[in-house]
Formats: sequence, structure tokens, C-alpha cells
Amino acid sequence: MLEKKNIFRKVKRKIEFVLRNVLGKYLPLEYAIQGQDYKLEVVHFKEAFPFRSTNTDNLPAPIADFFKIANGWIQKEYVYKYTGNCLIEPGSAWLVLPNNKKVILESHPYNYFPRPSRLGLLSAYKRQKVNKVIPLRYYFNNYWHLHNDILGQLALADKYIEDCDIPILIPEEALEISFVRDTFNQAISLKGRKWLVQRKDTVFEVNEVYLLKNIPNTAETFNGVLRLLDYGLPPSLKHDRIYLKRGGRRGRRLSALNSREVEDVVKSFNYRVVDTDGLSIDEQRNLFANAAHVVGLHGAGLTNLIFRSGANLHLLEVFPLDFYPQHYFWLCRELGFSYSALYGTKLSNNGEFTISTELLRQQLSDIHSAPTDDTLVIE
Repeated sequence: MLEKKNIFRKVKRKIEFVLRNVLGKYLPLEYAIQGQDYKLEVVHFKEAFPFRSTNTDNLPAPIADFFKIANGWIQKEYVYKYTGNCLIEPGSAWLVLPNNKKVILESHPYNYFPRPSRLGLLSAYKRQKVNKVIPLRYYFNNYWHLHNDILGQLALADKYIEDCDIPILIPEEALEISFVRDTFNQAISLKGRKWLVQRKDTVFEVNEVYLLKNIPNTAETFNGVLRLLDYGLPPSLKHDRIYLKRGGRRGRRLSALNSREVEDVVKSFNYRVVDTDGLSIDEQRNLFANAAHVVGLHGAGLTNLIFRSGANLHLLEVFPLDFYPQHYFWLCRELGFSYSALYGTKLSNNGEFTISTELLRQQLSDIHSAPTDDTLVIE
């Protein structure tokens, strides 16, 4: 009889696990109301408009117009301490109150994204108890978000949480990503941390949780991440030129014909053509540390610009007409790099676009005909 019950329980858990993954993202999300359902202790809090005064005058009109709007966005940073019985669901590490299955809004750095597991089914999951924990869960599979958000939050923890023995909770799928494993394995300061891995079928039951959000894209964040990684890269005296392409497996890529035309243009200005997908973490880090000029399609590979910190760099970022996020514009502003932008056509249904090679040639001519200052800029 006991064996039949265990079989039934496993089948039930499997069915509910499938329902969570298939239907969970379509279900309504209920948030706990702060001050009524839970209390948070404020360890650190800051609000700022770090990019409000950033100049966009030298950028093309549609890009400049969007960047001006983004520059006015308020940014928040916090370290909250939650004390009391709660659950950490396995889908996106939302903090859940066990009595009413509502989530705590501040337990995810961007509040509304991604969706949690189907909260009503949490009782069917395995349970693991732990006293204290710092949960991290936001886009481990994206190189930009790993450095800006995940490592940015860890840098905040180093700065504001005195107890360094509190375990860091990460999802098991993070360890399946090669650049995450390589980054964590090479960073000496990260090796000294205690780590907990949350399986997809396990809910953590905890008594004390620290919730973190850093202000994204700022020099303070990037410098904190560089200190955390402790790669020990000195400011480079080299002035290499690289063109960062996006491979055929990626979205937001140039059409095959236009890609070859663009590569011919950048090569005529002595740029080396690179796809970071084929490089190790060490190779990417050293490549960008030595690059004084970068032309690149918007993508996570441009995160490596932070390894040029302390030396001069110019980025020419290439966008499709209908997609131009501001992340690397802000990164350049914060690290003292110069920046220009070029846009092409709208994205097609298959994720391709084209740019004018004549406009690209003119931009590169302007960049490389201007007087250069190769002296190091040390913060």
C-alpha cells in the first residue's frame, strides 16, 4: 500500500510539474501587500537618476529620441532583509508567503518578470529547509545579465551584508551554462562563498532571506563586479580594432550578403572580425582589454567592454531600426568611453536586417580621421 501511495505521489507531482511549466506563465499573479502581509528590514536603499544629464546630441534621431526617454528613468537599489517563514519557488526564485501563496514583489529585481511557478501547486514539490539564504535568479543564460545583474547583486552583498557565510542560492540550470561555470570557477572571491543549488522540482523553506537589486549600468556596479571577479587586468596600452559580429544562430543579425559586405568595409579599416560565441572567457576578456576601437551589433558580447576599464575606447554600436536598447550607451558613458551609433533596416521575420555600407564607411572615416588621445584614463 505504501509503495502504491509513493507511485501515486510521484505521478501527481509529475503532472503538476508539467502543468506549472506549460500553464504557469498564463496564470494571474498575486502580490503580497507590503506592510500588511509581510515586513522587510531595509539594510540599504537608494534612488537615483544616474543618466538624466547624459548627452545624446551626436546620435541619429530615432536612437537619440529613445535614449533621451531612457535617460530619465528612475533607478532603484536595495538590500532588504526578510525574517520569517517563507518559500522560494523554483521557477524564478520568487519569495512566497506560505499562508496565502502571494509573492513578495521585491524578491525579483525587475518585479514583474519572469513569471513564477504556479503557486497553488507548490505543496506538490519537494521541500528543502535552510535557515538563511541570498537567492539570485535573473537571466543566468545571458552574458550581460550575468555581469550586470547577478554579479552586480553579489557585489552589493559583499558591500552591505556582513555575514559572508550566508549561502548563495542559484538554479541548477545555471551550472549547465559554460560561461557561468567558467566565470564562477575563475573568480577567487566567488570560490570562498557557500553555494546552494535549487533543483527545478524543489521548494526551499527559509527563515531569513536577503533580497538584492543593484542600479544597473553604472560605473559603481561595473567596478564592483570587476573587484568581485578579481581578474587583475591592468589598463592596456594596446589599441586593437575589432568588429563583433553575431553568428547565424543568433537573432538580430545581418543578412548573409550584407554581413560579408560589412566585413569587407571594417577590414579595410584594419578591424579584426570576431564572434565571441567561439571564444573562451579568457579569450574574450583579453580581446576586449586590448581593444581601443570596437564596432559591434547590439548583443550581450559587448558586455566585455568592461574589461577595457581604465583605458580609452570608442564603440560604434549597430542596431536594427526597430530595436535599440541603451545598455552599452550607458556603459560607455559611465566608463569614460566614446560612443557612436548606426542603425539599419527593420528586423525581418527571420531576425535579419541590413545596414548601409556607405554610412558605415563614412562613420569609420570620421572616427579614424579625428585626433586621438591614447593616454590612459584612470578613475
